[in-house]
Amino acid sequence: MAGSTTTTDVSTGANETSVGDLDGSIVAVLGYLLPILGLVFFLIDDNDFVRYHGLHSFLYGLVAAVVFPVSFTFGVGAGLVADGVLGALMALFLFPILPLAIAVLPLYFLYNAYTGGTYAVFGLKQIVTAVV
Repeated sequence: MAGSTTTTDVSTGANETSVGDLDGSIVAVLGYLLPILGLVFFLIDDNDFVRYHGLHSFLYGLVAAVVFPVSFTFGVGAGLVADGVLGALMALFLFPILPLAIAVLPLYFLYNAYTGGTYAVFGLKQIVTAVV
């Protein structure tokens, strides 16, 4: 229809998906378990909720794939190179805490997708919402 506008509402996980008989929230959760699946769901599904979480999981996976090894390298390097309290504090923060946060945060995303919410971190929500 010419002149009509549609709005994208990703705030609720609609039940209808292109992925078999699965509920939208289950498909979104599957995307967080394996980010490449999130990209596949983003590309093939018509459900905006699934597309939102699919793209978000893929982008978060890309960010984590870069940040995790960098933080690990700097954390170990800080502990080896820097002497004293500063080196110990840098190694204490960068080595265990940041990688742990990167690994645990997707669990919150899983829960949020399963309950029908839309949460994003590090500016990804603006990017994902603009694309979906």
